Amino acid sequence: MRGLTLMQMVALLVVAAVAACGEEDVSLGSVGDGDDNGAGSAARLSKIDGAGNLLDISAPQWRCVLDSDTGLIWAVKRDDSTIHDKDNLFTWFDEDANTNQGMPGAEGGFNSCVGGIQCDTHSYLAATNSEGLCGATNWRLPTAAELQQLSQQEVNPTTQTQFFPVIRLASLD
Repeated sequence: MRGLTLMQMVALLVVAAVAACGEEDVSLGSVGDGDDNGAGSAARLSKIDGAGNLLDISAPQWRCVLDSDTGLIWAVKRDDSTIHDKDNLFTWFDEDANTNQGMPGAEGGFNSCVGGIQCDTHSYLAATNSEGLCGATNWRLPTAAELQQLSQQEVNPTTQTQFFPVIRLASLD
């Protein structure tokens, strides 16, 4: 699998969110028996339920994915008509002049989001933190480097569908 292009990273950035978890959570371990048969990072990824509990790799439903190498929890897009629905696309919006680097973006987004929020990143993060998705309340957008690490070349292509089954790469054209 090849690394993400800049356009793909930008497209993912508007739909991905991460939360850092404490070292005690990461030390709970990841799914895998040490022999991943070439699965690359699959052994470093674990499924998590909505309350933040680790699940078996075969769990049919999960809300987040823990990357034990980075200590990041990744929100999983779903097909469920909530704020985490795969069809929601968000515009960049950060009203805080201390963090937006002079580019606040567009409040409200350019489409209608399911789940009762405005379609901008500020609203999405506020709602996700309020919800306490996967036991975390420190959700933020990932950096380009964090997205790139998740999509490293050594990652087996099946990892994406095994852990992120409804990921959507959108064209910004």
